[in-house]
Amino acid sequence: MRASGGGGGEARRAGMWATAGALAALAAVALAAALSGTAETVPGTERPGSGAEEAPAGAEAGGQGGGEEEEEEGAGGGQGGDGGPVVSMPNKSSRPGCEEDDACYVPTTVEVAAGGSVTWRNDDVAFHTVTSGAYGSPDGAFDSGHMDPGEEFAVAFAEPGSVAYHCTLHPWMQGTVAVLPAGGAEGGGGA
Repeated sequence: MRASGGGGGEARRAGMWATAGALAALAAVALAAALSGTAETVPGTERPGSGAEEAPAGAEAGGQGGGEEEEEEGAGGGQGGDGGPVVSMPNKSSRPGCEEDDACYVPTTVEVAAGGSVTWRNDDVAFHTVTSGAYGSPDGAFDSGHMDPGEEFAVAFAEPGSVAYHCTLHPWMQGTVAVLPAGGAEGGGGA
């Protein structure tokens, strides 16, 4: 049984409402930033299709934001809004063990022709990142920042080669982009 103790309960409720209001305001600001396209992007780059003339170090990073085309949830593969391949971060990839079945980024290795882009989609319920380089040693070519569930991030690749990437929040999540000479990727999917 709970005893009533003066006005303490009312003060506590008022404090909870103030906290809830502050959290709602913070969420509104974050949502407005995401919808307005001011979400974190790599400095000196533009979103694909935004008219960028140059991209540093052979990569152009794109922003978060949904394309019109939707793939089957968690399926991986497929094509993004610009026709390039899509890599899924499927449900439960935030848990250790997905690396045993190459199911952290699906597909784990994705092929794209030089000049094309790859889109990553967070199909999990947890935050993820797509960060170039090895875990603990990012190379700075691109970084999605924290991606909310449902968000997408795209990077255009100008030069052929192999590009490693990882999730800074989940060290077991690692993948590779195989950038083929222009005209060399078939279907955009990977192994």
